[in-house]
Amino acid sequence: MDAVEIVMEVEDRFGIEIPEDDYAEFRTVGEMHSYVLCRLPMTAKVAPASLTPCPSFAPFFALRRTLAGMAGTELRVRPQTELGQLLPPAGRRQLWDRIRQKFGSVVPELKRPGVITTLATVAGSAVVLIFMLGAGSFAGACVALMLAGMFIGVMLHGATQPLAVCFPKDCRTVGDVVRLVRPELRPGRPPESWSQQNPEDVWNELVEIVSEQVNIPAAEIRPESRFVEDLLVD
Repeated sequence: MDAVEIVMEVEDRFGIEIPEDDYAEFRTVGEMHSYVLCRLPMTAKVAPASLTPCPSFAPFFALRRTLAGMAGTELRVRPQTELGQLLPPAGRRQLWDRIRQKFGSVVPELKRPGVITTLATVAGSAVVLIFMLGAGSFAGACVALMLAGMFIGVMLHGATQPLAVCFPKDCRTVGDVVRLVRPELRPGRPPESWSQQNPEDVWNELVEIVSEQVNIPAAEIRPESRFVEDLLVD
């Protein structure tokens, strides 16, 4: 288990930044807890009492690791990481097809650039118009329109398919993919709700993160639990 993944989740959940030099010094979960508290504001911007609990994020971790693995990247992948950073245009269609095969058709297909769609529509309309003008009667024009429309639609769809490398507007980040696959994975507690005034809540949240990442029951994680020796974190 990579310590970076735990640090990333802590940063995202509490809305803080932990420099590499700092997290390299964490020996125990208690030390990380003290550090997180020091980085939080004295008072929360959102009242914790008005918030709902967060669901389990274990599926989120799994989905994110899968996306990062498919992309073959060393970037620190966060929910807000742009998919364009992970999947460059070259080879994007193949990787995206693998993602759709793994997570299902709920993940939308890649889109063609707007200009390609516009040009294809104009070209198709022009050809259909030519067919209509060549028909000798109204009925013939209708039949010509239907046949030409079907034929041209299929041809243009196939011809422009390799150009479909744009992400849909509702699927631009890693978090967008996760929410499409598992719509219930929506955090109920935003980072603005944490403060130094609720150290016990911060501890419970931190233990949940560590527990899900290292696959050890939360009840077995204590302030003195050492990341390397006890939790086997690399």
